[in-house]
Parts: sequence; structure tokens; C-alpha cells
Amino acid sequence: MRKLVLAFMFSTLFIAGCSATANESNLSAFPEYDNLIEYIDIESVSAEIADDNPGERVILFKDESGEVQYKSIFVKETNWHKIVQTDGPNLFNDVIETNL
Repeated sequence: MRKLVLAFMFSTLFIAGCSATANESNLSAFPEYDNLIEYIDIESVSAEIADDNPGERVILFKDESGEVQYKSIFVKETNWHKIVQTDGPNLFNDVIETNL
């Protein structure tokens, strides 16, 4: 039983430590990067990739206190990109051109 509890604790810690965070160099590989740097001061927030699957990518931008300030949604098939400011209007909502 003790081994089972220890295994559970270590696996929980491992999973918690594997959250998908991104820095500016990681973000620059994404087709929506030019929009992100145009509408968000990405140096003043931390980026967390909330979801990145074959259909879409969702990136949350958090301030120093961990509050989400912006949300980026990129639909890969149609190249549709939306940037939402949590306490304000949509900053961008359109199809973008990509070089992919």
C-alpha cells in the first residue's frame, strides 16, 4: 500500500510539472506569432499552451499574478486566428496568411 501511495504522489508531481509553458522563442515557430507580437506585449506576460491538437492551438497569456490577460485561438485548417483580451474587446478575429 505504501508503494502505491508513493507511486501516486510521484506521478502526480510529474504530471503537475509538465504543464506546457512557452517562451518567445517557442512562440516564434507558430504561424500566428506575428499577430501575437502585434497585439500583445508578450514580454510582459507568460505564455501557457492550454491546448495544441491537430485542429487548433489555444495559448493563454498570464500576468505576474497568474491571471489570464489574453487568450489566443488558432484554427489550423482554416488559419483563423482570434485574440481575446479578458477584460476588454477582441483584439483580432480573422483569417491570417501563413507560409506553411
